[in-house]
Amino acid sequence: MGLACDLAVLGGGPAGAVSARLAARDGLRVILVDPGRGPRRIEGMSPRLHRWLAGEGLLEGLDGLIGPLPRQTDWSGLGAAVNGEFLVERAALDAHLRAAAVAARGFMPTDEGDALWAAALEASAAVPGRPYLEI
Repeated sequence: MGLACDLAVLGGGPAGAVSARLAARDGLRVILVDPGRGPRRIEGMSPRLHRWLAGEGLLEGLDGLIGPLPRQTDWSGLGAAVNGEFLVERAALDAHLRAAAVAARGFMPTDEGDALWAAALEASAAVPGRPYLEI
């Protein structure tokens, strides 16, 4: 494989994609390893996360974001808290954030991504209690 990088990020969900984007924006050579597939599901996004992503320009062009919608929670009968959240299709959000990472000079291997992902999982499984790969 022999890909040169300063940082390899394993997983292109919101945390991984945003981390890769920030590191690439700061000048690091980044490889974002993600198989780019997962179950389709709708997830809630807090108003605080929505504000941060919007402030970073990461919601521009994202289709299908709905809300905020009211949400009420009841914690063990101790009273209800009312807040709101946005709904988003998770695979669309992940793909959108991965594209933003790549646009920030990040690099995501497509033909070797599955092999890198498998190697990372194999390496992390070899050391109990350490679910990451040191690079």
